[in-house]
Amino acid sequence: MRLFDLYEVNRNKYDKYVILIKEGNFYEAFNEDCFLLNNLFNFGLRTGFPVIAYNKVLDKLNAFKINYIVVEKFEIVVKKKFNKNNYSNYIAKDLDIDNRILDINNRLNTLKNSPKIKDILVEIEKIL
Repeated sequence: MRLFDLYEVNRNKYDKYVILIKEGNFYEAFNEDCFLLNNLFNFGLRTGFPVIAYNKVLDKLNAFKINYIVVEKFEIVVKKKFNKNNYSNYIAKDLDIDNRILDINNRLNTLKNSPKIKDILVEIEKIL
């Protein structure tokens, strides 16, 4: 079974859970789980993280009360469910790109007359 197939099987059973699948020395995530991990850790577009970061990732998922499962060798080895799951709160931030861009534009417009606007624009231009 391919890794993504394993993800899909678990996604159907565990909607609104972060699904982490161990593959060698990495834990892999897919689809919206990548967006969520990026919101929490700024991983960029990577789909996973090294085993050494495992405890840090689980600590943050626990702190933010986000349901998750960990799959190793085709078996669920960890399953954490919170009474109030915050999974959707961290997904929505990346999926609503147009509103985020509009919000940033509005915030920049309020700073037009601020002395720090030039520094902010220089930093944005460096990124772009």
